[in-house]
Amino acid sequence: MLVRALSRGTSPDPAAPYEDVRQEDWYYRDVARAKELGLLSFVKGKSFMPDQPLTREEMAGMLAAAVTLERLPVAKGSISLEGYKDIGAVNPAYLEAVQLMVQLRIMTGTSDETFNPKGETTRAQAATVFIRSLQALGMMD
Repeated sequence: MLVRALSRGTSPDPAAPYEDVRQEDWYYRDVARAKELGLLSFVKGKSFMPDQPLTREEMAGMLAAAVTLERLPVAKGSISLEGYKDIGAVNPAYLEAVQLMVQLRIMTGTSDETFNPKGETTRAQAATVFIRSLQALGMMD
């Protein structure tokens, strides 16, 4: 959905992005383009693992990459994440992305005191942050 919303199509015959993403899979071109655009930095190795749930910190990383790709102006300075008691559990590779998503109010904690970085992204969370991302990028009111 993110690749399609960004209006970034794939090349006519994209290369196989991962060993477990086949050309006949309905999501093949979108995954290939997402990889080309740098939205899938959380995927390590040659396997995409399409049936594995996306964690909240991975979602933050993907959305931060999209915001960067679209060159959304972001105010200098940073927001404190210390109110989240579990913020120490965030993989350091995603800390800036989480901070940016909270600063832009695209993502919030699962409660006032927890961010739940390793938690599985629910459909409701994904839909909410998708809409907020489109609004932040000026693609939706």
